[in-house]
Amino acid sequence: MTINATDIKLLESQRMTDTTDGGGRMTNTVILDNVAGNLFPKISRLDAVYGRVNLRKIYMQVDTANLDVYGGANMVLVDPPANPNVGVLLFSTADDFDQRADAKNRIESYVISGVKSSIRLFGDQIIGQKAVLVYQKTTDPLPEIGEVYELSVEGTGYTPAQQFFRITDLKYVDRDFTLTLGTNYVTLTRRVITLSIGYPLIQTFPGAEVSATDASLSPTVIRETNVADAAKYYGIQPLSGTFASGVFSVKAESLFAPIVPSTNRETPISMMKIANSGELVQVGDLFTETDPIESVLNSIFDRPLLRGMLPGSVVITDLYYKDSYADDAKGSLSVPPLNHLLSVDYAAQLIKQLDTNTLWRGNLWGIKYLPAVDINQPPHTKQTLITIATQGTVYSDTFTPIPAPGSLIVDYRSQGRWYRLQDDGTGVLSDGSGSTAIGSGSISYVDGSMVLTLGALPDVGSSLLYSWASPVHYQRLSVVTPTIAPPKITGTLAATSLFDAIEPGSLSISWGSGLTATDDGHGNITGSATGNINYSTHEYSLTPSALPAANTVFQFSYSEASPNSSSPSVQAGSINGRTMTGTIGSGSLRPGSIAINTTVEAGSYGSETQ
Repeated sequence: MTINATDIKLLESQRMTDTTDGGGRMTNTVILDNVAGNLFPKISRLDAVYGRVNLRKIYMQVDTANLDVYGGANMVLVDPPANPNVGVLLFSTADDFDQRADAKNRIESYVISGVKSSIRLFGDQIIGQKAVLVYQKTTDPLPEIGEVYELSVEGTGYTPAQQFFRITDLKYVDRDFTLTLGTNYVTLTRRVITLSIGYPLIQTFPGAEVSATDASLSPTVIRETNVADAAKYYGIQPLSGTFASGVFSVKAESLFAPIVPSTNRETPISMMKIANSGELVQVGDLFTETDPIESVLNSIFDRPLLRGMLPGSVVITDLYYKDSYADDAKGSLSVPPLNHLLSVDYAAQLIKQLDTNTLWRGNLWGIKYLPAVDINQPPHTKQTLITIATQGTVYSDTFTPIPAPGSLIVDYRSQGRWYRLQDDGTGVLSDGSGSTAIGSGSISYVDGSMVLTLGALPDVGSSLLYSWASPVHYQRLSVVTPTIAPPKITGTLAATSLFDAIEPGSLSISWGSGLTATDDGHGNITGSATGNINYSTHEYSLTPSALPAANTVFQFSYSEASPNSSSPSVQAGSINGRTMTGTIGSGSLRPGSIAINTTVEAGSYGSETQ
């Protein structure tokens, strides 16, 4: 006997309601076909505005009175809702006894708790709040609207509790905080963010004030979330075009369908840098702190240093036992025998003790490192467009100019969510937590080549986004000897009378530590400087062979020769064009002592003395 379509029935569960205990076991009450409202209630005006999720647990039964072989049955959606704002999906919990609360948890378990986030809880967050106050470093990327985070109470002495929340809006401001670190005061700038959330807090989550350490003192930790795909959903989507019979592939308008009511919102961002386009660059030779670190038993301490540190160059030495330990270039430093953990904040110039250890030696520790500064620059960017042909999980590329260590950032989008991988300064690309869940890779600082493996398939139509800084845009001058040319010095020496000339060969110049120069009797200055002297006008030009020190004084000494007042004027013997010949008195003349004044008359324009 055939199993007919009329033998396949849908049966109600115990409670067909949206209360917490809705659902339950199967009943024998048949859900009638073609009856409006027999499964879901009518959509009210409030529901149309604010949205609502209705869950109904139903059972499928093949009701026959014979023993024919049952080959299986399936359920499909064949007709989408007429209202485009209404979505419908099927999913199974494979549990005959669960209730609506269990189904709700299964839906919400599409994300699971992940690594600690870079944002920290700022103060206590009270039950019923629909906003969460957090803070982060100004160099960390802002959380995005739509992202899901977890509040997790993990502090010692507190009752463990968790709550997931989705960001619906955010506002932020950068504020300065002055903190006490031992006997020192340190001013830190932190970004304080107000996160609007979609559901009120179900309890009070204890927080803490701003801390200089990455290990916040807050009992509540904010964790990122990872997609878990706890449930499989079955829906219906229209085709994106017309497809003829016999084709092997068709294309739907979308692979996505709404599970819960949601809205899209655009948030403008102005004057923001693309990722973190800075790098720590060495600016000096090995530097030793004169004031050692004094470790304290059973305590956590923060020690500010005098300068920024180059990753991988930090070494601390027990001044009593002479044991030395170096950092791993990733911000951590481990001291045996119990691997006591220190954290190194290279840019903020801090050494931080993150845990207590009764066997930690309470000795003095010296510290030395290569000084470095954080250089910010406009980033280089590049993208790889994701198409059906290029979609995959393994990518390779080469970057020009070559990225600086620790500067390369890779962003990709999967299932509508953005993920970030960053170079850790040693050529390894990771999410910063050591996990490879969202991807991993490597970058060569020699030729700029990169190999990347993503943790999920990127969305078609999106792009792999790369940004990095490069050392080709600057030069380290601390290892370069400056070449500054000595100046050219000019002036006029004093004269006893207007017609007194400097006696050739009498000029002597001295400066600095025994440096001298003299004239050669023919108007040339030689020695530790070069130049010339006009004996008649007393004008000189002098260029030292080496750059003088600041505030150097040049001393001039010379003799003057008065002209012979009885010398007769030049008697013009003949004029031939521009050449005039004549006789100046009689007898020998002293070289360099001759001064001639002539009167030239040009037509009726008067005369000019030269």
